[in-house]
Amino acid sequence: MKTYLKMIALLLGLVTLLGAVSCDKVTPEKNTETASASRQETLADSETEAEGLPELTLTEEGGVATVSTSRGLTYLAKNYSKVDGTTFTFNSGLEISFPEGIEGDFNRVKFCYEATAPMKVYIHYTVDGESAEDYFYLEATKTDFSGLISGYLDERQGAVLERVVFNTCEEIDAELTLYSVETEVHPVYENNLYIENDRFKFGVRLSWGGAVTYYEDKEDGIKRLENMVNIHDTGRLIQQSFYGTYTNDQGYVSGYNSGNALWPYNPVQGGDKMNNGSDRLIDVEVGEEYIYILSQSLDWAWDNSLTSCYYENKYTLYDEYIRVDNVATDFSGWEHVTGGQEIPAVYLVSYFDTLCYYNGKKPWTGDEEGLKYVEDLGGWDESGSYFFGRDNTEVWATWINTKNNFGFGIYCPNVDKLIAIRHDYDGTLSPTGNPTTYVAPSSSIVMKSYKPIVYSYLLTSGTPEYIREVFTENKDFAENASLDENKFDQRVILEQFDMTDMDFSRPELAGIFCGHRHASVSYSEKERAACIKVEATHDPYVFLDFTVNSDKVISADEYNVVEIEYMIPETNQRDDYRTVLFLCAGDVKKPADGFTAGSSLIKDGEYHTISLNLPKDRWSGDVHKIRFDFFHSGEVGDVLFVKSIRFKKEETVKIAAVNDMTKKGNEAILTTPIDTQIAFDDAAGATKFATTTQNGDVSVEMVFSELGLSASTYKTIEIEYMIPKTNSCSNYNTLIYYCVGEMSGYEGPRFASGAMVADGEYHTLTVSFDGKDGWTGIIKKLRFDYFEGKSEIGDTVYIKSIKLK
Repeated sequence: MKTYLKMIALLLGLVTLLGAVSCDKVTPEKNTETASASRQETLADSETEAEGLPELTLTEEGGVATVSTSRGLTYLAKNYSKVDGTTFTFNSGLEISFPEGIEGDFNRVKFCYEATAPMKVYIHYTVDGESAEDYFYLEATKTDFSGLISGYLDERQGAVLERVVFNTCEEIDAELTLYSVETEVHPVYENNLYIENDRFKFGVRLSWGGAVTYYEDKEDGIKRLENMVNIHDTGRLIQQSFYGTYTNDQGYVSGYNSGNALWPYNPVQGGDKMNNGSDRLIDVEVGEEYIYILSQSLDWAWDNSLTSCYYENKYTLYDEYIRVDNVATDFSGWEHVTGGQEIPAVYLVSYFDTLCYYNGKKPWTGDEEGLKYVEDLGGWDESGSYFFGRDNTEVWATWINTKNNFGFGIYCPNVDKLIAIRHDYDGTLSPTGNPTTYVAPSSSIVMKSYKPIVYSYLLTSGTPEYIREVFTENKDFAENASLDENKFDQRVILEQFDMTDMDFSRPELAGIFCGHRHASVSYSEKERAACIKVEATHDPYVFLDFTVNSDKVISADEYNVVEIEYMIPETNQRDDYRTVLFLCAGDVKKPADGFTAGSSLIKDGEYHTISLNLPKDRWSGDVHKIRFDFFHSGEVGDVLFVKSIRFKKEETVKIAAVNDMTKKGNEAILTTPIDTQIAFDDAAGATKFATTTQNGDVSVEMVFSELGLSASTYKTIEIEYMIPKTNSCSNYNTLIYYCVGEMSGYEGPRFASGAMVADGEYHTLTVSFDGKDGWTGIIKKLRFDYFEGKSEIGDTVYIKSIKLK
């Protein structure tokens, strides 16, 4: 692999290779020049260097090629399918050996090569007379590569390089020209490695993947404030971290984070949740004003599990800021999902109390009206997402200590939003403490295997005014165009609309969907509607943020019904779909289980309108946001067209102990339908349930909590029903789950059951809860699984009454 940040430095003659041959630990040598971060240069442009590429000559006998170079190296090649000139075609197992071995102590191997496919190369060598093996990933390019052996940080050295074996990562034929193989002794640096100038002292920890572990502003004037970076564990720091696939059919198995939540493939530069460090250092170069790192990361949710992801970092000191140039390249070969990526993750000491950023309409003009200040941010469970407006390029963030008017700032061009938290806030200066402040510039990007993600950012500190001035003066330092590839736009429209009446035939309104996860949003000219598309199957959703886009404060107590006009094309891949709204209003600031409303959807290529009653126990106070899980489950490429979302004021239909379901409107007492359509049938004079899935978990819910009914008084439920003879079954088992007293939900096997018959006649189903486990206290809610585990699409039941007795 050609490590790009290092490659450009080499090509421009801006990296001074350290000539020391001793493996004693050393301090960085001085170098006043810095390396370019441009990724546009390649080795193909470097042949004007004094020495140029070595000339190769090849002879072949018996399927073994002998290659000699003009620099005195001779190697043998075998296990190739053909050779053209000095270029080998192979699939796997191309073996390069050295008749006499490449002798001499070494801890770094260097290749000069040209390849048409990404490769995994194994080096076989001896250490203390014993055989050893390491591997490196190489990109499909023409370049130089250098890699350190395992144990570099422990001053390990190899003695003889015996052979090298090339495999293609994608198991396809590849062409390879190998110009040179060299070994050398590279200086071994101190684990905690620093560079500094008159203004800054800046440090990384090599055993933590070269992630940033130290940032000091010598001019801050604040007593006892030295290191501003939180180094409590390997997951903090300032570092690269990307998110990929969940469990897949190619062999990846998801782990769990420390909170026991299913976690995706997550190469973290510093280490993993067990606090193992990413100590597989691939390369390091140091000058007076820069540090270059190439490391192989660990998978966050596993214990010391090395990933196939390489992270490159080049840190360069300037008078007023530190520039960081990053590259992330994943060699796993897996097809990853869309995810919000940390570009990068920044963890600071708890000293900083307020987040400041700009999100106005006049970027880089000094406009103060668009400055936003966020105080009292919550912790991990209440992280804030702050989406930048579509025309805002002034995308920096600053954590400030308001008492001293001092802050730490990061500017990463071409990102879509910020994610921020204050964890366990106590305002202390300790870099090792658990309290921390966090911010991550972020975009929704698919990490593509073998496709480098290249980006740069600036760090500085001082007063908020100074930080903004530095970023303004250097606003064009990098375009970060790579972030546009495989990206799903999360920028928002800052204009405000009547969000009680959202008409998506207006193209601009599609832009108010934000916070996409595994989803993309566009406007369909043909349908004159918003088009929401599944980009990955694991939990796709979008957000509607009322705090940003609503032209007024909307009261959930006033607007208690939402109507969604939608269409599902017949070309979608599933037959049944369900939508769920996570309701965030009042004290509920983020999506939470139980605070939802949902409905099954019809797939027939026609437009339909679902009307959802939003119960007061889940929808009360000022509206903050709604997470729209447009398809509770869907396949990649499935789309939902949305023509409108409207909130209405309707008189709340109150549930009672005795409910007459022959009265139109009373069907509103039935909530949270699963794979069920609820409607009043005028011809039948009853409320009708119709199933929308085969053998699904069809159910509806009844919430009684506001009535204060005691389970000791009400011990049975009676349901007057009729099931048509045309249903797919002649009889059904019915389960009624209960949530009563101290229960927080439907817990375990706490249900009562009964049987219903399909004969076209009305019957009364009586189900008793008397003596059931936990049937004590106030009745909160019941869930009616009316066709338990046995139904066809379109099976129906008519209800005339529901009575608690």
